[in-house]
Amino acid sequence: MKQFFAYFIAFLLVIGCNNERDKNESVDYMAEINNISDQAQRVRDYVPKNVVIAHRGTTYWAPEETEAAFRWARNIGADYLELDLQMTKDSILIALHDNDLSRTTNIAEVFPERVKF
Repeated sequence: MKQFFAYFIAFLLVIGCNNERDKNESVDYMAEINNISDQAQRVRDYVPKNVVIAHRGTTYWAPEETEAAFRWARNIGADYLELDLQMTKDSILIALHDNDLSRTTNIAEVFPERVKF
């Protein structure tokens, strides 16, 4: 059962992280949430109500997307841990929420020509 939840969370990450919309587009999110296939509804029904999902672990007590952040979130009672996986140009998987390194690193100082990749 735990393996099922791990696959389910990974599935949610894949479909959730790549869903970009035009900022001016008006969307009825509740209609979209309720408009899912029968198979998706059965999967959704496995997830208990009122769960706590720690997105990026914790972002205050430890650097986000790190082992320390996930341990902290687990220790304070998170039911699930969610991480953002991205693949680098050289095919390495990394846990990074943003599309570039400017918010979480000092790349502008170290490699100014690589601020945006």
